[in-house]
Amino acid sequence: MNQNQELYAEIIERIEKMERNEIKPDSVECQKLFFMLQTLVSSNTHDVAGLVAQKLEDNGHDPSTVARWHFFIETFSGHVTLGNRRYTLLIIPVMAASAYGLPFGAIPEDVLKVIDHNLRVLMPNTVDLCINPCFLTPEAFDYSGFELNQKISEWALGMQNGRTCFIESNETHEEANELVADIRLIAAIIAEPVTKRLLHLNNYKRLSEELLKALQKHFIATRFEFPFALSEQMLQYLKEIKPQEFYMQDLFLTPIAALTEAGKAFRHVALREALMNLKQTYELTSEKLQATVGAFYENVQMGVMGLAEFRVGFGLPDKPEQIVQGIAWPVFNEPAEIAFDTLTKSLRYHGFVEGQNATVLQGESFFMDEEDEEVLYPNATGTLCEPSEPEIESAMDTGRTPSNFILN
Repeated sequence: MNQNQELYAEIIERIEKMERNEIKPDSVECQKLFFMLQTLVSSNTHDVAGLVAQKLEDNGHDPSTVARWHFFIETFSGHVTLGNRRYTLLIIPVMAASAYGLPFGAIPEDVLKVIDHNLRVLMPNTVDLCINPCFLTPEAFDYSGFELNQKISEWALGMQNGRTCFIESNETHEEANELVADIRLIAAIIAEPVTKRLLHLNNYKRLSEELLKALQKHFIATRFEFPFALSEQMLQYLKEIKPQEFYMQDLFLTPIAALTEAGKAFRHVALREALMNLKQTYELTSEKLQATVGAFYENVQMGVMGLAEFRVGFGLPDKPEQIVQGIAWPVFNEPAEIAFDTLTKSLRYHGFVEGQNATVLQGESFFMDEEDEEVLYPNATGTLCEPSEPEIESAMDTGRTPSNFILN
C-alpha cells in the first residue's frame, strides 16, 4: 500500500468512526480529519470527494451517507494554494424579483465600487481583491469540486488587482426578461498569504444596505434579498415556515454551500413572486387557484433514482387541464421529506391547503429530461403541461406575456 492509499484508508476509517459516534465532532481526531481532507482538496491533484464517496459506497454505506460526505468534502473546493498565496472564490448571491426583467450582463460601476470598498474595509491590508464585473447565474459554477478547484487555479493565474473578468456571463437580455425571479451572483477572488488565514467575519449589514441602494438606482422596480444578510421581513417569514432550518447568514461560506443555502432561501422568493404575479396581472388569489404538487426524479446516481425537485402548477379549479403559473422546488442535499414539509408549510402560509385548493400527486412520479427545451409542470389531472395565459376579462393589460414567467 503506497502513501496515498494509506492516507485514504485512514480517512475512511475516521469517517466510519464518526458514523458510529466513536469520534465526536468537537474532538481533536475530527479536526485532524477535516484538515487532512482540506489539504488533499486544495492540492488539486485528485477528485477527493469522488474517491471518498466511492470507497464509502464500496464499504456498504447507504446512499444518503455517501451523498452527505461527498457534499461535505466538496465544500472545501473554494480554496486553492499556489506558491505562498491562498486564493478563495467568494460568491455573493443576490436574489432578485421583478416584472420588468432581472439584472444581467455588466455590473454597474457604482455597484462594483460599493462591493470593493466594503470588502476592503472588512479584510486586512495583506489581501488582494479581484471582483468579476459580470452578473452571473448559478449555472456559471456548475462544476464538481475538483473541476472548480482547477478553474480557480486558472482564474488566479490571470488575476490582477482590481476588476478582472475571470468568468463571463452568457445570459442574454431575452433570457433575463423571461423570468420574474432568479438568483444573480457577484463573484470575487480573494488572495491572501498562506501564513495569515482570513477570518470569517459576519457583520455585513452595512454592505447589504449599501449594495441594495446601489442596485436600486439601476433596477428601480426590482426587489432584492441578500442571503448573507436577509431582511427582517424575510427572516420573520422563514422563522414562521421552518424555524429550525439553516439559511446562509455568512458571506464567506464556500461556493457550494453558498449556492445551496441561497437556493433554499430563493425557493420562498420564487413562490411569493409567482403568486404576486398572478394577483397583480390577473387578480387571481389563492381562493381562485388550485395548486398541484408533483415529484420529479433525475438520472440514476450510485444505483438509486434520486428525487431532484418538486414542481407546483397553479391553475383554475374549472380548468383542471391548464396551469397559469409554475414553480420548481429543488431538493438541496436534504432529506426529501424535509423539502416537502417546507413546501407544504409555505403553500399553507400563502393560503393553499391540501384537500381544499391544493393536491399532492401521491401515485405519480415524473422524470426530468435534460433534452426538453420547455419546462413542464403538473396540472390537476396528473399530467404535465406548460403554463398558458388564462382567459379572464378582468386581466390587467401589462404589455407582458405572463405565460413565459417560469421561475427556476
